[in-house]
Amino acid sequence: MRTYLIRRLLQALLVCWGISLITFMMLWLKGDPTLLLLPIEATEQERQDMRQAMGFDDPLIVQYGRFMKRAVQGDFGRSFFIDEPALNLILERMPATLQLALAGLGISLILAIPLGALSAIKRGSLLDNAVTVFALMGQALPIFWLGIMLIIVFAVYLHVVPVSGYGTPRHLILPAVTLGWYLAPVTMRLTRSGMLDVLKQDYIRTARSKGLREQRVIFKHALKNASISIITVVGLQFGQLMSGSVITETVFAWPGVASLAVTSIRNSDFPVVQTAVVFLALIIVLANLCADLLIGFLDPRIRYE
Repeated sequence: MRTYLIRRLLQALLVCWGISLITFMMLWLKGDPTLLLLPIEATEQERQDMRQAMGFDDPLIVQYGRFMKRAVQGDFGRSFFIDEPALNLILERMPATLQLALAGLGISLILAIPLGALSAIKRGSLLDNAVTVFALMGQALPIFWLGIMLIIVFAVYLHVVPVSGYGTPRHLILPAVTLGWYLAPVTMRLTRSGMLDVLKQDYIRTARSKGLREQRVIFKHALKNASISIITVVGLQFGQLMSGSVITETVFAWPGVASLAVTSIRNSDFPVVQTAVVFLALIIVLANLCADLLIGFLDPRIRYE
């Protein structure tokens, strides 16, 4: 286990380094940042002076090496527009993003796992058909359209929750439900297919023949073994959750990292974009690592060595 953990951590560092390199190079394809940092009437000499002062006239590989040297020391540079350390801006918004992501993931699992399991147990019934329709609707509805419809119904007409904003649990309800609905269909269908496969196994028939209660058979034997594939997909879906939060944060004016990254891309605020991408990539890699470790805990047959 220790060898596996060390190897995965090294892989995580390699992935984050590769993402930082690709992000750095692609940002420069957007153009010269001095076009935004200086007013339109600035002369070419003034622009050249700023390039020299900021180091923009150095080769890209030199600039990237300078960025990485500072990054390993915890210095990701300063925002071009807010004039604050980029790391501080990301850390200020990271709790809001994680809060939204975890709430959306929780709602997704609360919806998907029970409905998927019941759909497999009641295969071919009216409940199974209703769950299938729900899954198809969840995959077909665009996330921005769903968020706007929830705002119109529950905030504008019913006045149950706020339209947008951040600060109280009531502000979290609509964006979390939007993200949860976005993720639930895939997990639900995977739970159903996994349960259908497990319920056909010999050890399930043996457990039933021993007289075990049906609830014990379902939850201790069937669902536990089906959850291995569910955890794998949930770990992979965490990346989709973070990317989906870009749209959700924009719709609900949620002050998270994703909305800050979009604004920074529009403004060519390179330090903030690089910091945001690296931190989001690190969170996704760690989420997949936790999923792998949890699978090993649930299935002792897995030997990481």
